Amino acid sequence: MAGASRSSVSFALNDRPGLAEATEARVLAAAEEPGWMPSRPARALSLGKAGAIGLVLSRELGLIGTDPFFPAFIAGVPAPR
Repeated sequence: MAGASRSSVSFALNDRPGLAEATEARVLAAAEEPGWMPSRPARALSLGKAGAIGLVLSRELGLIGTDPFFPAFIAGVPAPR
């Protein structure tokens, strides 16, 4: 991105000190261009956090869709931002 190394891009996007102001400005300007979005999977991998919730149910699969508790429970879990 913006002709910078991966580590420079990481420093700029995570607001870490030690990066030349011109490089940081170039990276941040490129990040503001339409169409660029940070990769959630890459971020999760680098942080070691998936931001996911596991749900283990000890019911038959057919009951999960018919029991009113489960859809209401799952609907109450907020989506990632």
